[in-house]
Parts: sequence; C-alpha cells; structure tokens
Amino acid sequence: MIIYISNTQRMLIEMQKCSFSRNFTDIFQKKETLFQCDEIIFKSNYCIFHNPDSNGNGELFLRELEKKINDCQANKQPLLCIGYNFPKISFQKTYDFRIYFNYSTFMDEVNFNLSSFLEPVVFDNASFRKEVEFHGMTFHKSISFSHTIFNKTVSFDGSKLSEVFFWNSTFRDELRIAYTQFQKKTSFIGPTFFGDFIIYDTEFHGSLSLTRIICKHRLDIEDTIFKGYVSFSFSNFYREVDLTGVTFDEDLSFQSVSFHERISFRGISFGKYVSFNNTRINKPRESFFGIGDMSNAYFIHTDISELNFDPHIIWGNEKHKYKILPERLVEENLDNEQKKKWYKKARNAKENTQTKRAIPWQIKKNDILTNYRHLRENYEFNMRYEEASQFFIREMEIRRIYADTDRSLFIKKKKWAQRHFSLIAVYNIICNYGESYKRPLFWIGALTILSSSIFFVFDPCNGCSTYQRISEPIQSTLSDLFQTKSDNSILDFVIRVLSIPLLGTLFIALRRKFERRFRH
Repeated sequence: MIIYISNTQRMLIEMQKCSFSRNFTDIFQKKETLFQCDEIIFKSNYCIFHNPDSNGNGELFLRELEKKINDCQANKQPLLCIGYNFPKISFQKTYDFRIYFNYSTFMDEVNFNLSSFLEPVVFDNASFRKEVEFHGMTFHKSISFSHTIFNKTVSFDGSKLSEVFFWNSTFRDELRIAYTQFQKKTSFIGPTFFGDFIIYDTEFHGSLSLTRIICKHRLDIEDTIFKGYVSFSFSNFYREVDLTGVTFDEDLSFQSVSFHERISFRGISFGKYVSFNNTRINKPRESFFGIGDMSNAYFIHTDISELNFDPHIIWGNEKHKYKILPERLVEENLDNEQKKKWYKKARNAKENTQTKRAIPWQIKKNDILTNYRHLRENYEFNMRYEEASQFFIREMEIRRIYADTDRSLFIKKKKWAQRHFSLIAVYNIICNYGESYKRPLFWIGALTILSSSIFFVFDPCNGCSTYQRISEPIQSTLSDLFQTKSDNSILDFVIRVLSIPLLGTLFIALRRKFERRFRH
C-alpha cells in the first residue's frame, strides 16, 4: 500500500518541527556544521530540549533525553545536544559515543559524578548557571570547554581526564581541582577567572598551558606535581599567587607575566629550567621565594633587586657556585650539531617559541650583567653581603671574559690576551675586583720582600751592623710604598708606581668591609 503525502501535509509536518538551528564547529573533525533540530514542537515553536522555559518540564526533558541516549548507544552515533536548555541533571553512566553540548545552557545544578566518557565531549560556547561537579569521573578522550561560561563554582575532585581544553572560558566563581589526574595535555589559553583558582594534590602528566589568562582573584596551587612543560606566559594575576609544595619536572615559564599583588613560592622543586623573562612583580618586598635551588632559574629583563629570597636558597653546586643559568648556557659553547637541536626544538614548538627558554645565541652579554646586578642589589638590600660579593665577582668576570655585541648571536669570548692582560684582568689579580683585602696585602708583602732583597744585594750598607743591613732595605722599600722617600733611582720609581694600585685597591676593599659592617 503506497501512501502519498501532499505538499500541504509536508508543510504541516515541517511546521510541527522545532525552529532551532545553529552552526557549530566540530573541533575534532575541524569543520563547521549546521545543526537543524528535527524534534516535534513542544511550546512556542521550540521542542522540549530547546524550550527556553524549562520550569515544570524537567521530568519530561530527562525522559526524552534518556531515549536519545539509548538510541545513540545502540547505533553508536554521536549525541547532538546543540543549544539545549538543561534542567537539573546528573550524568552517572558510561557513555561510549561522542557528545556535543555546544551552545547549551545548563539552567540548574549539573553533576557528572562517577560517570565515564569513552569518546570526546564538547562543551564549546555552553553556559552553566549553577554549580558543576566532576567528581570521581573519567574522560578517556578529549574534552573541550572553549568559550564556555561558568557562573558558579566548578569542581574536579578525584577524577581522571585525558586531553582538556579551556580556551577563552570564563569562570565567574571558584574553580577547584583536587585529587585529579590529567593524563595528557591541558590547556587554559585566554580564560578569565573572577573567583579563586585552586589546585591541590593533583598530577599533570602532560604539558600545561596557563597562557594569556586573566586572574582577578587568588591563584593557589599546593602539593601538585607537573610532569610536563608548564607555561604561565603572557598572563595577568591581579591578586595573590601562592605555590606551595609544588614539583615541576620539566621547563617552567613565567615569561611576560604580570604579578600585581604579592607572590609566594614555598617548597618548590624545579627539575629543569624556569624562566622569568620580562616578568613584572609589582610588590617585590611583600613577595617571597622559598625555593631550595635557584641555579636553573633566570631573570632576564626582570627586576628582582627587592625580592625576598629564602636565606637557605642555593645558586648552583660547588662547580657552578653562584653562576646563573644564562652564563652556564653560554659557557657550554655549543657545537654545530647541538645548535641544530636547539633550533629545531624552538622551530617545532607547538606553542609560541617566545614562551620557551632562551637558546644560547639569543642571550646577550648585557642580559647576564643585568641579572647579576639585580641579584647583587637584592642581597645588598637584605644585608647579605657575602652572597652579594659573589654575584659582583661574577658580573665582573662576564665583563672580563666576553665581548660586547648587539647581534642576537652566540656570545663570543674576547681574545686570550684581552682576557688576561687588560686592566680589568689586573684588577681581578690584585684584589678580586675589590672584594678581597688579603690579595693587596699579599702583593704589598711580596713587593716589600722582593724590593728589600734587591736593595740588600745591590745597595749594601758597608760597615753597618747586621740589623742595619736588614732594616734599612725594608725601610727604604716602605718609604717608596708610602711615597715618603725622595730618592729617584729606577727601583724607587718602580716601587712608587706599583704602590699606587696596590694601596688603592687595599683601600677599596677595606672600605667595603667597613661599610658593610657599619650597615649590618
């Protein structure tokens, strides 16, 4: 039996369908798709799923949704919840099909507790008006929250997640992540936080991008392990930032970050390199760095002269004591094969190469000098003069060893003669750049003994007693040293000339010692 449907009947059927339609982007298939709802009208030209007024219709909504879920599960098809207006709902099953919640509005509380998603889930451009809970659940594949708005508290507790994207999302209340494992890459790129952002007892096994975020409230990370590369680059933190008991196994970047309030790093472990390039710390005197070993950190174009460092911080082992990372990278003097590896790593980086640590031939001499100068000023400001002295010595060593250049090439050493026979090299030999009063005393003693011996041999006092034969050369030498003798022999002239830098550097070293003791 053949049933014919007239155009009028077809129009009536079409008129009974929901009027909702929306283009949405499938980020996994990387294409834009038009979603046209084919559900029967429930009220005001919309179906039960797209009806803006869900009051009193929650049970019907959930029954109809359950049917769609069962159909998708039976047919292994994706569930398209595009633009749905959800009432209070719980997802607590195992879902083995892809689900799209694009442009949906969750009108009431939502929880995904104890659920399991075997395929990707998309919440792009969705809106959560009440609390959202992800407790004890598992995402086996990717989950995307791009351009998603969370109006109330969001919590991840005891969950396992694969690849997660929070791109340009908005959190109007607290985001809390606890006892959770992120198995792959996690991206917070361009989100805005109006409430506290709290992470504790959590593990990130892949890389973590917290780039270009705007954090209007507190950031608090405690007892968390980051096994991959972590970047906070180009972010703004307007309230306190606290990192306590955190372990970073790979590189960490705070490049071009602005901290508007105090920061506190306590019990932090850095596995590799940490970059504070172009970082702005607005309240350094209220901030605190309680990090055990800072030898793999560098602060290029970042003022740390008033930052509070823990007294127990160390800057390198015995071999590289007080040598900051940029100098050590330059000292490696990478060969061509190593340079190619560095360049390939920067070129193939998935993120902006500016967030990576500087490769050696991008480090300039002035960057290292400024870094050492800020460290010296910091330790002098905190009256820790022994460490300040060591950083000043390293600063002067950079001036002695490396050549000035404005090119972004690998820093080159000066010629051997320049490194060992320049004025700054002599300054180092005589008094360790004014930091040692023992060296000038040694050289004065050596000059006195040598000159006295020459006077004793070539200008003997005939007929004098033994005491006079010994004492007169010494007196003659000391007179030349202190410019009180009027003789004009060549030896007298040489002693007078040599005495000027020796006495001058002795005065500089002693003055520094007394000034520091007086300040202390």
